[in-house]
Formats: sequence, C-alpha cells, structure tokens
Amino acid sequence: MLRSGLTVKIVDKAAESLDVGRADAVQPRVLEIMKQLGLLNELLATGPLIDHTILYKDGKCLVFRPSHASPSEFQYLQVITQPEVERLLIRDIARFGCYVDRSTTLDRYVLEGEKDHTGKSTISLDWTNIETGASGSCRARYLIGSDGAHSAIRKSLSIPFDGVTTNLVWQIVDAEWDTNFPHAWVFGCVLSSEHGGVLIIPRENNMSRLYVRVLPGADGKAPDPNVENVDTAMKRINDVFAPYYVKPKGPIEWYTMWKINERVARSFHDDQDGRVFLAGDSAHCHSAAGAYGLNTGCMDSHNLSWKLILDAKGISKPAIIDSYSVERRATAKRIVQASSCFLRFLCGARGADTFAKDFAIAAGEDPASIEAPQFIPQEGDQSMDPDQAFFSWYARTYTGLLTGTDILYKPSTLNKPWQSSGMVSKYQALDVKRADVNLSRKIQKMKFDEMQGFASGESDAARTERAEQAIASPQASPMIGYRTPNPRLFNPRTGAVQRLYDSFAPLPCFNIVLLGGDMSGSLGPLVCDALDAFAKQGSFRTRFANAQAGQARLMKMHLILDAHNVRDRALLDALALRFKQALSHNATGTHQETSSKDDDDPLHHYLEIHLDDQPDEGRASSLFGTAAEKMSDAPRERAFIVRPDLWLGTKSTLEEFQHSAESYFADLLHPHT
Repeated sequence: MLRSGLTVKIVDKAAESLDVGRADAVQPRVLEIMKQLGLLNELLATGPLIDHTILYKDGKCLVFRPSHASPSEFQYLQVITQPEVERLLIRDIARFGCYVDRSTTLDRYVLEGEKDHTGKSTISLDWTNIETGASGSCRARYLIGSDGAHSAIRKSLSIPFDGVTTNLVWQIVDAEWDTNFPHAWVFGCVLSSEHGGVLIIPRENNMSRLYVRVLPGADGKAPDPNVENVDTAMKRINDVFAPYYVKPKGPIEWYTMWKINERVARSFHDDQDGRVFLAGDSAHCHSAAGAYGLNTGCMDSHNLSWKLILDAKGISKPAIIDSYSVERRATAKRIVQASSCFLRFLCGARGADTFAKDFAIAAGEDPASIEAPQFIPQEGDQSMDPDQAFFSWYARTYTGLLTGTDILYKPSTLNKPWQSSGMVSKYQALDVKRADVNLSRKIQKMKFDEMQGFASGESDAARTERAEQAIASPQASPMIGYRTPNPRLFNPRTGAVQRLYDSFAPLPCFNIVLLGGDMSGSLGPLVCDALDAFAKQGSFRTRFANAQAGQARLMKMHLILDAHNVRDRALLDALALRFKQALSHNATGTHQETSSKDDDDPLHHYLEIHLDDQPDEGRASSLFGTAAEKMSDAPRERAFIVRPDLWLGTKSTLEEFQHSAESYFADLLHPHT
C-alpha cells in the first residue's frame, strides 16, 4: 500500500519488536510475494532451506525423502524467524516514511457520517501511548485488525471466533543441540509408541526448534506451567528420541508452553460498512504443525492490500473488496483443518475428531462446507507402518497447502468462469464442476503426488522419472481462481531469461497473458486482433484506466510466442510496431498511466513479448495447456487475465478475448470518466 502512495499508520501495544520465538519458516508462496515486493534478496540470506522430511518411530527411520516440491520456482521452505521477518518489514516501511508507534493502544474508533470520495464513511480513531500517556487521533478510510488471537478489534465487532480450545499443550525449546540422532537436523517428526511425538524445525545458526506434547496428569488435569520447565521438556524429548540422546550445547534461546486453540472468525470484516478488516491471528489460530501461521497472515495481507489500493483510489466496484472475507475465510478453514489433522497425528490420535467437526457445530455450518479429507488406508499401505502410511497420505494431500500454492478461490465476480458465446470446451467443463473442490484440484494435485515421492521403497531414480513424466504430460488449461503458472521465458528486448511473474507490473495491476504459439494459420490474425482490442482507443483498457491510478497502471499485456517457430526478428518488430501504433492513435494523445520510472518507450509499459524456448516439461505452452492443440470440439483458451495477486481471474479463447475482458472488468472497475 505504501508503494502505491497510500498513507498508513501502525500502532502496536508491544514496546519493541520480537526478539526470539514465534514462526520459523516461510513458504514458496510467501517468497513469491516477497519477490513481487523486491524484498527477496534480503530474505533469502537468513537461514537454511527445508527441502527434505523425515519420520522416525521407536528409533527407526521410516521416511527420509525430498519434500515441499511445488509449481513455484522455490522448491523449499526458507528458514527465517518471525523476528527477522518483522525486522525486514519494519526496515522496508521506513523507506516510505512509515514507522510503528510502539507501546500504543487503540482506545476507540467510530464510523463517521462523513463520506469520502467513494461514498463510504470514514473512521475516526483515538490512541494512547501507555508509557508516556500521550494521545493522538486521525481519520482513516480503513482499519485492519492484526492484533492477535485475542483481538480487541474482532471483539469490538462482535464477530464470533468459532472453533475449539483443545486439551493439547506443547513445550517449545529453541537451542543448538548435541545429539547422536542420525538426521540432525532435518524437518520432520519423531514418534514414540509410548511417549508421543516431537516436531523438529531446523533453525538458523545450527539451531533447531523442538515441540513436544505435555500429556495430562493421571488425574486428567491440564499441565501446570509453574511446574513445567526446560528440564521437564528435555526429559520428554529424550523419552521420544530414545535410543538417541538430545541435549543443549549451550544456552536455551527460547522456551515456552502453548495451549492450542483452533478457531476461525465468522467474518473477516465488519458487516456495517466494510471498512474494518481482520487479518492474521486475529482471524484464525491453530497449532504450529505445518508452518501455516505467519505464512497465512502474509497471504491474508497480500490478498487484502491490492483490493484496498483499488478501493481507496475509487477505481474498483464493491465486488473486489467484498471478496476478501469470502476468499481468505474459506482458505483459513482449510488451513486450520490441515494443521489440526497433523497435530493429532503427532499426538498419537490420528483417528480423533479434528477441527472440522467442532468448528461446524460452533459456527452452525454444514460440516461438508469444510474440506476435510479422510485418511483411508489403501492396498499399497498394508506393507507400511500405519503411521508411515498416514504420513505419506498427508504429504500427498497437503503438500500444495504446505507450500502455499494449492489455494483455490471459488467462482465469483473476481474469479469469473468463461461464458463462451459459442461451444463450451472440455476444459471449461472442469471449471463448471469446481463446486467439488477435490475434483477441481485433481490435475495440479497429481503434480504434487508425483513429485513428492513418498511411496514405500521407491528409489530416487524411479521417483525422478515419474516426476518428469508427470510434468511433461499434457495438461488442461489452468483453473480460474488458482495460481497462474510461472514458466521461464526468454525476453528478446532485454536478452535475459526470466520468470513470467518477473515481467508483471506491480500491484495493483492486472496482467493479461496471451499464448500466441507459432502464429501460424488463424493464430496470427487472432493475436493481432487481441493486441488491438487492448491497445486501441475505446478499448476496455482505456475505459477503465482511471487517472487516479497514478503510477500504478491497471493493465499490462504479455505475449508468449513459440521460440522454435519464430525465427524472424522482423515478426517481433512488426508486432511491437502494430501495438505501438494502436497506442498512439488514442484520442487523448497521451499515455496517462505511463510512469516516468518505467521504460522510456510506452510500448514496454503496456506490452512485453516473450519467447517460449524451455524443454517440454517447463514450456509455457504446456503449463498453460496450449501445447499440441489437436482438439476438434473447440479451440483452447489462450487468453488469461491474471489478478494482481497472481491468481487467475478469468480466461478465454482468442476469439472471445475482447468480449471476455470487457465483461470481466466491467463487473470489477468503474469506467474512466
């Protein structure tokens, strides 16, 4: 939001930023967000990578495999502590003149009758510094409550925090360890049939974090924090690790006890005026199992921020801002369920009821509305230890969620199924059936299944061969409401190979991707028509390019051509010239969206041409489902409108592109007047 010119004020009750503890690693999806913000290089230099997983039980290694494969360019979790993430972000907002007001509490806020330029009420806010007694006030368009699981903002809105307080209590210890454990330290878990389980999270500086459950006493009472300490934690940890030993090499960096709640707010915004929002722990809480907490909060904020930018500038219609609560709440329910499932496995209770049932009862929702896959042993599992079979099932089922890439937003105005005026293709039928979430995720999930390689007894070579075959197999067109593919491409203008995302315009821009193939036959004229439909005067781009957007252009086009068939540089030059001429014919005679910070030639502000020259398994034509087009029932979708957060908003054939784009943006954006 700061990068888009909005003014932001942050108040925090804490006297200082975190020093130790909390979250441990960020997922590939959050790494993509950090790269989009230009912060990736700062983040990557912080700690080790998590790209393997272990499972030990009763001293025996059951699983040691590569893990966390995903469709992202990042094939791992990046270890970085929450304090370090916080310091990185605080340093970044300071570059834009924004600072955190410490030791400060929000005393009150009131939705005023006074309206802003969008016709909505402003918010009057009062705060106090609890150390100095100094107070202040301001007016704002929005209030975001990121004030933790005990959120005062959520309580002020009377939004129920549905779910359950479990009887599960964990001790957490951070240290550098002396041990004879063979896989010190790899991400995973160690189980004991008698003593429960330990979750291992590798840390920076040769440290690791160990989570161990504190069992209730013989009388069934909850553990007493006054009795429990590091010594009792170490006793439990060594009981689980036996016959191996674990002891601290030096001082304990952090120790705490944690009673686990599993809850999701009934709404992520106020129902009165849609100006107050919840994000992060104030909207959902769960165990640390799965490394979802910090990552989910980052994704909440990213989903909300671009929508607030468009709303604040008077560009978007209510459908965009209203989508935040719907999209992120559905995702939060799935994440808490996934964490709940793994937590009970660690506690030796994998058959117990998980979050889904308790939540559905508390929230008065249909249990079927929460995606809660059930572990059912298969024929091949009979040769495995039952815990190994469950562990393999969990990896196959939830790896996409563990990497932040397997998130599907349901059909809506923002995720708009293509309504063809002609024949419906077999690929559109997949989108029509997306009410069944498991079906809609089947194609992408196949990739996770194949790449994880948790099958019992499978060699690395066999697993690699299966993964390559899976990646190279023909794919359907990407699903609307799902993450957009991010292939490597050659940019002839810069002479560099880059990921598609790297050429995308920053928030809050919609990026439009056209797959032009080899430009043979009817493809050439159709591509030219699509370029004209975007660039010409009176196009959807000029109608919805609100001058208030300033430097933040609203739309950019990306044309991907098959490199092995595009030999003539003259063709690329001709396409660029045609597009530039269409731009110059605008009646306004100017390019109001063009930023002086962008390329001097306005052509590259609106259009980037890429060449698709990667091996078959990584080609854009394969990832976007346009390779080897031999279908006789309907042409494939070759036009994709990508939301600012990189999720696919809608798609169409080239023939339907202009109609599809006009319809999509008319539902989301106010026309420029």
